[in-house]
Amino acid sequence: MVCHCNDCDCSVHAHSPRFGRGPCGSSHPAYGLEIGPGRAGGRLCCRLFGIGGGFLIAPGLMASTGMTLSNAAASSLVSVSLFCGATSLSYAVDGQVNWPLFAALVTGGGAGALFAAPLSNWLTNRLVIARTVFALMICAVAAYMLLR
Repeated sequence: MVCHCNDCDCSVHAHSPRFGRGPCGSSHPAYGLEIGPGRAGGRLCCRLFGIGGGFLIAPGLMASTGMTLSNAAASSLVSVSLFCGATSLSYAVDGQVNWPLFAALVTGGGAGALFAAPLSNWLTNRLVIARTVFALMICAVAAYMLLR
């Protein structure tokens, strides 16, 4: 089947044997063999190890489509945001949201963002300090997890 939708012009690729299903439901060569192995490997690892987006999906998008890291991360974040938004709305409609906890988390996140923005600008020119602080935070979390 060749795509005849208004969103894309894939009819020029009708001779290609490497068809897959695109977002419009029609055949698209870009969704064929190039993306399939990365997608399958990502799903397998997600199910085996319980990890996802940042570790597997973004590198898979980069390898299969040639995206830059920032575009792959942004694409992954868009889909995660949509899934989380739909799930949150479903819980809110069912009355399963602890609103005081929600307010505390939003307030803490906003305060953290306000604090972190000037700090990130300051750390931009101090890369050694930024990496050292990050490494110490990772070690502190690892120690906490070991002691628990």
